[in-house]
Amino acid sequence: MLRAGGDAALVAIARALDHRQRRLIFAHLERHGESSPLDVAEASGASLSNISYHVRVLHRAGVLRRTRRVQRRGAIQNFYVLDEDAVRYLEALRRVSPGSTPPSGEPADDWGTLLRERREKLDLQLDDVANVVGVTPSVLAMIEAGRAQPALQTLRKLAQLLGLQLRLEHHGGTDDAPGGV
Repeated sequence: MLRAGGDAALVAIARALDHRQRRLIFAHLERHGESSPLDVAEASGASLSNISYHVRVLHRAGVLRRTRRVQRRGAIQNFYVLDEDAVRYLEALRRVSPGSTPPSGEPADDWGTLLRERREKLDLQLDDVANVVGVTPSVLAMIEAGRAQPALQTLRKLAQLLGLQLRLEHHGGTDDAPGGV
């Protein structure tokens, strides 16, 4: 999936996961494996229509792969698993580290904080950075607070503007998934 779509596929995945409900669906599938929207709705307490909508968005973005369809009480129940390429991309994205590895020795998961600290160190205003990068100030504030995941292109622009090295690492496998940005 990612090989064919390149950056566009990566951006679609990042955008698809830029919603709390979709991240919860992703987490459910990570924990439980193959599930239907009904399974997720029952486990989360959310409405089936709401979960079904978000599952469709994740499926269209390539985050989920439909495994089977089952006829139930006059309706079709679809079952999904996480797409392996999307999981590899997200694992690599979690390793994105502006510059270097923090003293703890663990990859920087909190790059929003690193972006904010760097912006403040350079004495740049949030509004100005947001305008240059092409996002709204509220979106940039959410990225810095860790409540939103930017598209890969936005992250690249932020790193370039703030003078940071953006490194996207892929560990494991021998496929041609992204190895570095």
